[in-house]
Amino acid sequence: MALLESGYVLYRDQHASAYSTQWQGWHDYMVMWAQRADFRKAWSVSGIQFDSEFAQHMEAIIRDVNPPAAPVTNPEQRQKSMGQQ
Repeated sequence: MALLESGYVLYRDQHASAYSTQWQGWHDYMVMWAQRADFRKAWSVSGIQFDSEFAQHMEAIIRDVNPPAAPVTNPEQRQKSMGQQ
């Protein structure tokens, strides 16, 4: 996590050319980690200790790659989701 924060802090204020050539790689790396359940679990415990802008950015990535499940409001859908017909 600290490595991701370092990359974020390093590249967030860089000149446009460095940002465009190197930022995407860091962003992809953060997305890759955010897709892992073990990372998200560790993040939920320790994410607060990092740079606030980085923490907000990681929270957004985590929401994007792992959106909460939509609630089932239709009774027929609820029965199907529970394996009932």
